[in-house]
Amino acid sequence: MVELPKLRAAVSENHRKLQPYRKNTYEAVRQYVGKHYSDDGTTDRVPVNYLKMAVQIYSRILSARMPRVTVTTKSEELKVTAVRAEQLANNIIKASDLGSRVREWVESAMFGMGILKVGWAETGVIEWEDEMGPFEMPVGEVYAETILLDDWVQDLQARGRPWEMCSFMGHKYRINLEEAKERQDWDADARKALTESVRSKLTGSGDPNLSNISGGQAPNSEPLFKEVEVWEIYVPEVEQIITFGVDNQSADSSSHVDVPLSVIDWNGPTQGATYCGPYHFLGFDWPIGQSMPVPPVAHWRDMHELSNQLLNKNARKAIRQKTIFGYQSGHDEDARRQREAGDGEMVQMNDPNSVKVFENPGVDQQLLGYTMNLDQMMDKIGGNLTALGGLGPQSETIGQDQMALGQASSQLDDMKNEVLMGVGAAIKNMLYYWWNDPVQDFADVIKVTDTIEVPFTIPAETRGSIWHDLNFEVQPYSMRYTQPEERAGFVMELLNNPNFLQLLEMNEKMVNVDELVSLLSDYYNIPEITDLFVSVQGMPVPGKEMFGTKPTMQANTSRTYERVSRTADTGPSQQDILGMMDTPQNPTNSGPV
Repeated sequence: MVELPKLRAAVSENHRKLQPYRKNTYEAVRQYVGKHYSDDGTTDRVPVNYLKMAVQIYSRILSARMPRVTVTTKSEELKVTAVRAEQLANNIIKASDLGSRVREWVESAMFGMGILKVGWAETGVIEWEDEMGPFEMPVGEVYAETILLDDWVQDLQARGRPWEMCSFMGHKYRINLEEAKERQDWDADARKALTESVRSKLTGSGDPNLSNISGGQAPNSEPLFKEVEVWEIYVPEVEQIITFGVDNQSADSSSHVDVPLSVIDWNGPTQGATYCGPYHFLGFDWPIGQSMPVPPVAHWRDMHELSNQLLNKNARKAIRQKTIFGYQSGHDEDARRQREAGDGEMVQMNDPNSVKVFENPGVDQQLLGYTMNLDQMMDKIGGNLTALGGLGPQSETIGQDQMALGQASSQLDDMKNEVLMGVGAAIKNMLYYWWNDPVQDFADVIKVTDTIEVPFTIPAETRGSIWHDLNFEVQPYSMRYTQPEERAGFVMELLNNPNFLQLLEMNEKMVNVDELVSLLSDYYNIPEITDLFVSVQGMPVPGKEMFGTKPTMQANTSRTYERVSRTADTGPSQQDILGMMDTPQNPTNSGPV
């Protein structure tokens, strides 16, 4: 039995200890959005946003597309069920828009720690009857949602990662106050003690809210509806979820009763790699013995801020640069003649030294060279960002570029493994709730041919017993980003393969030309291409014609292969940068005109 006062005090204390992590995440996101986003963005300009570039490159690589799963089994009797379960599982993943949630989860891990909550939410009740008689059966749906670090708390005294040793963990959320007081599944006395939680730009610990960067919070604004904030804490030792109220001052307010709003036994998967209870964690760098990861942005932020500070400093120098002319008192005529003289014209001057040119220095070449050196250092610290993002050549030959890309990709392996392991666990837990739904029968169709579809149903009463005999795995390639041109190239390579064309002919298959042209027009984003093709009679080409007959080659052919080496523009070299840094500042003034 968990004592609520002790739990409330522990939650309050550890939430305060998480303040440095929340502050670092808040400041990093401000750097990410820059100056021209909102009033709560950065105060200074961010000319080169390395954080945005790096986060987008890695997010696109790690979570570009909707994940897919394969379902396998060693039991011969369940192979048909496995095929059907795979189709249904991928349909439920697509319907729940898990791809967007995973993208948010990965981006959260780039700035701090990714937290994904997976569970089953009740949406209503139905009348049900069994051997004991009629009763109300709750029905619901599977969900996955990301939790911001602002709303998170965990046991920071625990050693190791959160799913290994933490004694408690959970998050807070806001709910309509009137709705909360009417919830019949919450304790009546605890509901009466709930009071309105007023929104603020600062958390209870005094640090700014991450969500306020986009819109801010006016000091005198009033919400449309009164709201209350509640904690939902999972305690692994007793496998319970305990919910209790929070007020504006602190999580351990004495205004609350010592009775929780609800205590629910946890019936889902309890613990595994990367998750504990309903919470799934993602981090890319876990220091030994620590319960919080070091996010990639923490390693990049110093270089990002220093580079932009120097760029802004040099920009101010460039803006201040100007050329002025000064002349001595009593030499007005010399100054007038010099001003009115045309280019290359000779003028008579009483004292040539009476008129001088003064220049305020502009761009500092040494500072510019140092900034360019920082750019190369940031590229290395980020894991060869130029190669990963395809931002430009890294060397003078294609082979060297491919080697650099291979080395950069090898550095991604650990990050990819973390994401795949986490996504795999999250999907399997989602499918656990879906598969063990005691009411809903799952029905779909299997497409045998273009005209034949076979419907099938997996009844609720037959699913639970075979869950452990099915193996759900995430396909790694399903989350990889592929450009449309790359897909089109694969299609054309396949159609130009004589072995593939022979295989089509042997199996009496044809290529649908209309579908092929339509597919290529979509990949290349040229919809007008479908209007370019007509049959020999001048009518549109029929949909099903044989395509890809291998052309005959002339008996005597000759080809000439010429290899041309062209130097690629790889940006400034190290010698160029050092040369800039050796260049002194412009003099403040010069001699006579």
